[in-house]
Amino acid sequence: MRALDDIRDLDYDRRFSPERPLAGGAVRVRDLGVLYGLGAVVLVALNVAWPWRAGVLVVQLGYAAAAIGVYRRWGRPSADRLFTSLLVSLPVPVLLHLYLYAGYLDSAGHGADGYGLVAVIVAVLAAGHVELAGKITRAPRAGERTYVTTLGLAGTLAFALTLPVLSVGLLAVFARTGWWTAVAFAPLAVPALGVWSFARGRRRWPRAAAAAYPLLAFASCLAPGLAR
Repeated sequence: MRALDDIRDLDYDRRFSPERPLAGGAVRVRDLGVLYGLGAVVLVALNVAWPWRAGVLVVQLGYAAAAIGVYRRWGRPSADRLFTSLLVSLPVPVLLHLYLYAGYLDSAGHGADGYGLVAVIVAVLAAGHVELAGKITRAPRAGERTYVTTLGLAGTLAFALTLPVLSVGLLAVFARTGWWTAVAFAPLAVPALGVWSFARGRRRWPRAAAAAYPLLAFASCLAPGLAR
């Protein structure tokens, strides 16, 4: 997925992130395309023994490639329309989490239930925080893609902080593992530290906070499971 993101954002990265390998000329679009294609073949081959899992993976990989192909060919949707682009790309992480859920069902040996849907929503909300927080800035540069341009700084902060609260709230409600449920709230420490740092005058949301949050969020999901 990272390879496709770099291909989509090539022109933008040449201006704002020229240090990236593709933007800097260290690799070519064709190289990343080959990497994605070969990786897709290997992944599907590794899952071919589980038809449902392989099917979800094929749809996910195919949709992602098709979305990038449409953007490269026709420029639609415009990458500057962040919310539209977000909606178009949303099926990619949703399908990825469904693939992981399918793998869990195969290993656990039981059928799907409503908890799977909750797990996907928890993960997507957590990822949504990273998407918004990673683009928070006090003073956007000309042409910079940030939700601050649409929602304003206060609105973007509010939206970005609401998503992790909803994510851990859902996890806590459905985990129901006694005091272990408190572990689900641990990831909120990262956005809290991000707010504290940003409030002290930082121009941008701390990159470390945006990177650390999903790791801690997914790690915290293990605690209720281990407590059962």
